[in-house]
Amino acid sequence: MRMPGFWFSSTVTAVTEHRELQWSASILTAGLFLGGHTFTLEPMSDGMTRLTNTETFSGALTKPFEGLFVKNHNEGGYVAFNQALKGRVEARAARRSLQVLGA
Repeated sequence: MRMPGFWFSSTVTAVTEHRELQWSASILTAGLFLGGHTFTLEPMSDGMTRLTNTETFSGALTKPFEGLFVKNHNEGGYVAFNQALKGRVEARAARRSLQVLGA
């Protein structure tokens, strides 16, 4: 996982196919800093899918690192991620539709 200013490894902690992906990462130990991220997919009645990103942080270093996470949110890190993901998913769906139509 890359964030502005540093790199850390993350571990997938839960997967529910077509519904949810969770991962967490710690810096040194979970007691110092533990961050968790959840991506939830929610089917909508119009055939679209809503993606929700949720983060949780805990540990003694949460407060000192808080500014980095706020900066990433405010500078559009997650907005850019969501837009890129949306583009990839829509392009893939369009290719599949063309395959079904025999184009």
